[in-house]
Amino acid sequence: MEEKANKDEDLDFLLKAIKARHLSKTKITNSVIITSMFVLALFLLYSGITASSERSKLEAVIDKLTEKNVQLNDHLNQTKLDYDRRFSKASIELRSVQERLADSTEKLNEQISTENYEYRNRIEAIEIYTKGVIDLRKELNSIYDRLDTIENRAKEQFH
Repeated sequence: MEEKANKDEDLDFLLKAIKARHLSKTKITNSVIITSMFVLALFLLYSGITASSERSKLEAVIDKLTEKNVQLNDHLNQTKLDYDRRFSKASIELRSVQERLADSTEKLNEQISTENYEYRNRIEAIEIYTKGVIDLRKELNSIYDRLDTIENRAKEQFH
């Protein structure tokens, strides 16, 4: 019995030692976990602050880009309006030039038509005159031929 009591005491001692060791390890493990959580919390807090800082920087960049985009859109719209005005003005000037060109072309065509008519009349007159000259030449040649014939007969009669 005494042996059994010693064994029970030994077992109790061992059990207490194991429990104490287990508690010690648990305390250390809990301490490590708490420390790790604290470090993680500090890291997350720092990351949050850094992210917040980066976010504010990004928001500032986005604001600047948005402002620049608005300025560029305004400039683009103004440039488009300027080009539209210039195009409209150029279109009006082009129509005016086209109208003047059409008027000038019409007048020139009328002048050419009139001159062509006058030249045709002159050509016809020259053709008539030339035909008359040719007819007169033929008649003159015919007269010369008759005169030659008369002269030849006269020579024959007097010889």
